[in-house]
Amino acid sequence: HALMIVKLDAILALFETREHIMHKDVMDALDCSSTTATRLLTELRHEGKLLLHGHGGNSATYTKIS
Repeated sequence: HALMIVKLDAILALFETREHIMHKDVMDALDCSSTTATRLLTELRHEGKLLLHGHGGNSATYTKIS
């Protein structure tokens, strides 16, 4: 559980340098699989911290909810 929190915080930290992130940004930043990136992004969406733009997939972008 602690490792997941660290990874979620790392995703949120990406927004310090950009307004939008994509699935691939998470994979690159965390050196993780597509499945892990999807799971983490979904968790942040369910927590109300991210908003999905698009229909998912590789072209979708996410923005941080203030």
